[in-house]
Amino acid sequence: MAPLAPKMSSPETPKNLPGPIAPSAIGALSLDAIPIGIALSQRGMYLQANAAFLRLFGYEKESEILGQSLLDHIAAQQRDFVRGLNQERERTGSGPSEYETLGQRKDGSTFPIQIHVTTVPVGDGVGTLAFITDISERKQAEEALRESEHRVRTKLDS
Repeated sequence: MAPLAPKMSSPETPKNLPGPIAPSAIGALSLDAIPIGIALSQRGMYLQANAAFLRLFGYEKESEILGQSLLDHIAAQQRDFVRGLNQERERTGSGPSEYETLGQRKDGSTFPIQIHVTTVPVGDGVGTLAFITDISERKQAEEALRESEHRVRTKLDS
Protein backbone atom coordinates (compact mmCIF):
# COMPACT_ATOMS: atom_id res chain seq x y z
CA MET A 1 0.00 0.00 0.00
CA ALA A 2 1.34 3.46 -0.85
CA PRO A 3 2.02 5.76 2.10
CA LEU A 4 -0.80 8.13 2.98
CA ALA A 5 0.05 11.80 2.63
CA PRO A 6 -2.01 14.97 2.83
CA LYS A 7 -2.68 16.52 -0.54
CA MET A 8 -0.59 19.68 -0.67
CA SER A 9 -1.30 20.90 -4.20
CA SER A 10 -4.39 22.93 -3.32
CA PRO A 11 -3.78 26.62 -2.47
CA GLU A 12 -6.26 26.43 0.44
CA THR A 13 -4.48 23.48 2.07
CA PRO A 14 -2.98 24.57 5.42
CA LYS A 15 0.81 24.59 5.49
CA ASN A 16 1.08 23.18 9.03
CA LEU A 17 -0.06 19.64 8.21
CA PRO A 18 2.40 16.83 8.93
CA GLY A 19 4.30 15.25 6.09
CA PRO A 20 3.58 11.81 4.65
CA ILE A 21 2.94 9.00 7.11
CA ALA A 22 5.72 6.46 6.93
CA PRO A 23 4.72 2.98 5.73
CA SER A 24 6.16 1.55 8.95
CA ALA A 25 3.72 3.64 11.00
CA ILE A 26 0.79 2.32 8.99
CA GLY A 27 2.04 -1.23 9.39
CA ALA A 28 2.19 -0.71 13.14
CA LEU A 29 -1.51 0.15 13.30
CA SER A 30 -3.45 -2.76 14.67
CA LEU A 31 -7.03 -3.87 14.16
CA ASP A 32 -6.93 -4.63 17.88
CA ALA A 33 -6.86 -0.88 18.58
CA ILE A 34 -10.26 -0.47 16.90
CA PRO A 35 -13.17 -0.66 19.40
CA ILE A 36 -15.59 -2.23 16.91
CA GLY A 37 -15.66 -6.00 16.41
CA ILE A 38 -14.08 -6.91 13.08
CA ALA A 39 -13.95 -10.38 11.55
CA LEU A 40 -12.86 -11.76 8.20
CA SER A 41 -14.48 -14.93 6.93
CA GLN A 42 -14.49 -16.97 3.77
CA ARG A 43 -17.01 -19.66 2.88
CA GLY A 44 -18.59 -19.10 6.29
CA MET A 45 -15.41 -19.80 8.29
CA TYR A 46 -13.43 -17.28 10.35
CA LEU A 47 -9.98 -16.38 9.06
CA GLN A 48 -9.23 -13.46 11.37
CA ALA A 49 -10.81 -11.39 14.17
CA ASN A 50 -9.76 -8.41 16.25
CA ALA A 51 -9.68 -8.07 20.05
CA ALA A 52 -13.01 -6.18 20.17
CA PHE A 53 -14.72 -9.06 18.33
CA LEU A 54 -13.24 -11.57 20.76
CA ARG A 55 -14.43 -9.54 23.80
CA LEU A 56 -17.87 -9.06 22.27
CA PHE A 57 -18.37 -12.80 21.91
CA GLY A 58 -16.58 -13.89 25.10
CA TYR A 59 -13.25 -15.21 23.80
CA GLU A 60 -9.73 -14.53 24.99
CA LYS A 61 -7.66 -15.70 22.02
CA GLU A 62 -8.20 -15.48 18.28
CA SER A 63 -7.12 -19.12 17.98
CA GLU A 64 -10.36 -20.10 19.75
CA ILE A 65 -12.46 -19.02 16.76
CA LEU A 66 -10.23 -19.50 13.71
CA GLY A 67 -11.73 -22.10 11.42
CA GLN A 68 -15.09 -21.98 13.22
CA SER A 69 -18.30 -21.26 11.41
CA LEU A 70 -19.44 -17.66 11.66
CA LEU A 71 -22.88 -19.10 12.35
CA ASP A 72 -21.60 -20.25 15.76
CA HIS A 73 -21.90 -16.59 16.76
CA ILE A 74 -25.42 -16.08 15.44
CA ALA A 75 -28.49 -17.06 17.47
CA ALA A 76 -30.03 -20.31 16.20
CA GLN A 77 -33.25 -18.67 14.98
CA GLN A 78 -31.24 -16.27 12.76
CA ARG A 79 -28.69 -18.68 11.24
CA ASP A 80 -30.54 -19.51 8.01
CA PHE A 81 -31.05 -15.79 7.34
CA VAL A 82 -27.36 -14.93 7.90
CA ARG A 83 -26.13 -18.03 6.00
CA GLY A 84 -28.15 -16.97 2.97
CA LEU A 85 -26.83 -13.41 3.07
CA ASN A 86 -23.20 -14.56 3.30
CA GLN A 87 -23.50 -17.17 0.56
CA GLU A 88 -25.11 -14.67 -1.80
CA ARG A 89 -22.52 -11.98 -1.00
CA GLU A 90 -19.54 -14.28 -1.59
CA ARG A 91 -21.10 -15.76 -4.73
CA THR A 92 -22.30 -12.55 -6.41
CA GLY A 93 -20.69 -9.70 -4.49
CA SER A 94 -24.11 -8.23 -3.76
CA GLY A 95 -26.54 -8.15 -0.88
CA PRO A 96 -27.31 -5.83 2.01
CA SER A 97 -24.25 -4.10 3.43
CA GLU A 98 -25.91 -3.56 6.80
CA TYR A 99 -28.35 -5.58 8.87
CA GLU A 100 -29.35 -6.40 12.43
CA THR A 101 -29.54 -9.85 13.93
CA LEU A 102 -28.96 -11.67 17.21
CA GLY A 103 -25.41 -12.60 18.17
CA GLN A 104 -24.57 -15.55 20.38
CA ARG A 105 -21.67 -15.47 22.83
CA LYS A 106 -19.41 -18.36 23.76
CA ASP A 107 -21.53 -18.90 26.91
CA GLY A 108 -24.70 -19.21 24.79
CA SER A 109 -26.23 -15.85 25.77
CA THR A 110 -27.68 -13.80 22.92
CA PHE A 111 -27.64 -10.08 22.26
CA PRO A 112 -28.69 -7.75 19.42
CA ILE A 113 -25.97 -6.79 16.97
CA GLN A 114 -25.66 -4.56 13.94
CA ILE A 115 -23.42 -5.87 11.18
CA HIS A 116 -21.85 -3.85 8.38
CA VAL A 117 -20.26 -6.05 5.72
CA THR A 118 -18.29 -5.82 2.53
CA THR A 119 -16.59 -8.29 0.26
CA VAL A 120 -12.81 -8.38 0.00
CA PRO A 121 -10.40 -10.45 -2.09
CA VAL A 122 -9.02 -13.34 -0.03
CA GLY A 123 -6.51 -15.71 -1.57
CA ASP A 124 -8.08 -17.13 -4.69
CA GLY A 125 -11.61 -16.06 -3.84
CA VAL A 126 -13.84 -13.58 -2.05
CA GLY A 127 -14.26 -13.14 1.67
CA THR A 128 -16.57 -11.17 3.90
CA LEU A 129 -15.25 -8.44 6.16
CA ALA A 130 -17.74 -7.73 8.96
CA PHE A 131 -17.88 -4.85 11.42
CA ILE A 132 -20.04 -5.84 14.40
CA THR A 133 -21.53 -3.59 17.06
CA ASP A 134 -23.48 -4.58 20.18
CA ILE A 135 -26.73 -2.59 20.00
CA SER A 136 -28.20 -3.79 23.31
CA GLU A 137 -28.31 -0.30 24.83
CA ARG A 138 -29.95 1.16 21.73
CA LYS A 139 -32.59 -1.59 21.71
CA GLN A 140 -33.29 -1.02 25.43
CA ALA A 141 -33.68 2.72 24.82
CA GLU A 142 -36.04 2.05 21.88
CA GLU A 143 -38.15 -0.26 24.07
CA ALA A 144 -38.26 2.31 26.90
CA LEU A 145 -39.40 4.95 24.41
CA ARG A 146 -42.15 2.66 23.06
CA GLU A 147 -43.36 1.95 26.61
CA SER A 148 -43.34 5.67 27.45
CA GLU A 149 -45.29 6.50 24.29
CA HIS A 150 -47.81 3.77 25.13
CA ARG A 151 -48.31 5.19 28.65
CA VAL A 152 -48.82 8.71 27.27
CA ARG A 153 -51.33 7.47 24.67
CA THR A 154 -53.20 5.49 27.32
CA LYS A 155 -53.48 8.57 29.56
CA LEU A 156 -54.57 10.77 26.65
CA ASP A 157 -57.20 8.26 25.55
CA SER A 158 -58.78 8.01 29.02
